[in-house]
Amino acid sequence: MTPPPKGTKLTPNQLSVAYSAGWVCAHCHRPCKMPKQPIDQFLAELGDRVSDVVHYPRRYTMHVVHLNRNKQDDTLANLKPLCLPCAMRFYSLFRRRPVHCRRRKFV
Repeated sequence: MTPPPKGTKLTPNQLSVAYSAGWVCAHCHRPCKMPKQPIDQFLAELGDRVSDVVHYPRRYTMHVVHLNRNKQDDTLANLKPLCLPCAMRFYSLFRRRPVHCRRRKFV
């Protein structure tokens, strides 16, 4: 395993999960960019999806989410590598909706 780049916010367990997944999203299998990786190198590895990366580069960012949403629980079984869109979908499951958007139950 290569050492983590300077300035990354990922813990060693989170980095090991991302490296073991091969920097690919566990849900949609989208390849993700390593922290501090030059964009030219990532585009060369990617191949056919170059135009999508140029227009939406943040979609190809790796996020390691905590499945039980407890950030102190950094065990390998609790971590899952996801791309940014899949991570946002994961977190939206637990977000509270505003009162005006909730479905009202009529008795």
